[in-house]
Amino acid sequence: MKNDKINIVFFGTPEFALTSLENLYFDEKINISAVVTKPDALRGRKKILTESVVAAFAKSKNIPTLKPEKMKDENFLSELKSYKADFFVVVAYGKILPRQILDMPKYATINLHGSLLPEYRGAAPIQFALLNGDTETGVTTMILDDGMDTGDMLLKEEISVDIDDDYFSLSEKLANIGANLLNNTLKNFENIVPEKQNNEKATYTRIIEKKDGELDFNKSILENYNKIRALSMWPVAYMDFRGKTLKIFEADFEEKSNTVLGEIKMSKNTMEIGFKDGILIPKIVQLQGKKKMNISDFVNGNR
Repeated sequence: MKNDKINIVFFGTPEFALTSLENLYFDEKINISAVVTKPDALRGRKKILTESVVAAFAKSKNIPTLKPEKMKDENFLSELKSYKADFFVVVAYGKILPRQILDMPKYATINLHGSLLPEYRGAAPIQFALLNGDTETGVTTMILDDGMDTGDMLLKEEISVDIDDDYFSLSEKLANIGANLLNNTLKNFENIVPEKQNNEKATYTRIIEKKDGELDFNKSILENYNKIRALSMWPVAYMDFRGKTLKIFEADFEEKSNTVLGEIKMSKNTMEIGFKDGILIPKIVQLQGKKKMNISDFVNGNR
């Protein structure tokens, strides 16, 4: 491994994974034998069958791409084995790998996770860091085992979370530092001493549901603002407006004590929504049945 290229098979699906894949592809010390990604899916309003961004990149670079429906498919397992990988690298793939896959590479199956483990194990670490108003988060590389993000940790990197970070901006930051951390992990694997996770300090996330996006007037303005940040990709925070659903993609807020709960004020270019301890000031919205628009256009059409 010291003189030859590191031979890997990459598992990943969304934009977060693409950043790592690109970084690995352009690293002269790493060879990507194949890419494994989730099968093509119906996307967008018109439900067009679309391949993942990872699959599109792999195709553009003529990297063999596998899209198994089932992880234990014999043909898939046979082809995977034929690549004789030093490592399998997993970044937001979206499926659980069985033990027979985890044990296939020469050295290990390595995962990049979007939190400082053992915090935020599970499917939505970035969303939950924002929901909870964390001011710091980070990424961890780890050896995958049979548990849910319970494997031995390899390297970590911490970053600060800004108050105006949303899912998109924080995800991009973490993807960028994670991609570099992954490269360092692969190239220095022999010198890294794996560290056991402290299970007593573990916290867990869950899959985000559509109903999680509903703004809650019984909670603080900050909690609702954090919800808008965290769920800006999906399902997007929402509330009722004159009997229709109003999605709020971006907003500011002010903490105030003399607000009227649920009151909506609209002036020429702005909108203010009263919560028990402050006001929410939407910036980008979408009313049910309409296009997404900035708040001045929305207000002028709905006063």
